[in-house]
Amino acid sequence: MKKKVLVGIIGIGLLLAAIFVVHIMKPPDDKAKPAQTNANLSKVVDVDEIVRHPDRFRGPIGVSGRVIKLDQAQASFALGCEDACVMVPVRYRGQMPALGSEIVVYGEIKEAEGGRYIFEGQEVKAR
Repeated sequence: MKKKVLVGIIGIGLLLAAIFVVHIMKPPDDKAKPAQTNANLSKVVDVDEIVRHPDRFRGPIGVSGRVIKLDQAQASFALGCEDACVMVPVRYRGQMPALGSEIVVYGEIKEAEGGRYIFEGQEVKAR
């Protein structure tokens, strides 16, 4: 009788160990991870910094400011500061933010013709 109980306990222990190993070795569920967007990865700078030194920013960044001009036909808007003293043109293919709204737009600065710069927006978030 003791032998049967001992074999049963060992069997249950091995089964639990196997389940644990399978659970640990299982690849992670991609749906459980939050999506990595530009908002998760980017440094956010003020629009004034972009205007002063556009050539210093490479790769994905976030730019904060106020929407001061919309151009639906060109799929673009201008991002500026509170008193509209400076502005950065933003090309954006998503839903346009509201005029006057405070936002952070995520994307990359691209050099356009004539040595000018344009911000290629990929994601807009309210500030």
